Amino acid sequence: MIPSDPEKMQLAIELTRLIFPFILLYILPLSYLQRLIHYIHFFIPASAPSALSFSEIFYMFAPAPMLVPAIKLRVLP
Repeated sequence: MIPSDPEKMQLAIELTRLIFPFILLYILPLSYLQRLIHYIHFFIPASAPSALSFSEIFYMFAPAPMLVPAIKLRVLP
């Protein structure tokens, strides 16, 4: 469903650009995690969720504001 309002469309594009790195950072460690579980290495898979949370928090405060400095998130009416 494509919004007919250009402002909403622009907001959707901006939010998609913000969420894409999160999706990538979420999928890659999970695929590696499954490979480690398959080969019966359990310490790294057990520590993977905390490493993922750390990387998400780091991304929020370090590179994310530099990537999209012009976006001012606003609530849609």
